[in-house]
Amino acid sequence: MDQIPINAGVDLPAIMMPSRLDSGAAPGLKDMLTLSPESALDGSEVTYLGGLCLQVILASERPVINASDKLSEALILFGATSVLQKTASMSESP
Repeated sequence: MDQIPINAGVDLPAIMMPSRLDSGAAPGLKDMLTLSPESALDGSEVTYLGGLCLQVILASERPVINASDKLSEALILFGATSVLQKTASMSESP
């Protein structure tokens, strides 16, 4: 599985992801990503992550910042721990 890259030390504008990332939110998330090609993904408000939105996030190859507990749990359940580790290390950088 491809890993979302980290741009350590680089301040990127962030796209606030919706709280519920279910199949109905996937087209809107994709459109948001298309409109902001140089943005990180802020997951601080995410309470639910479904498979289609996970695919959109992985395909975007964007850094994920400020992952909520629910988002972190969902990434573990999906086996996308490499994304979670990247997220954690990004938030810990000075």
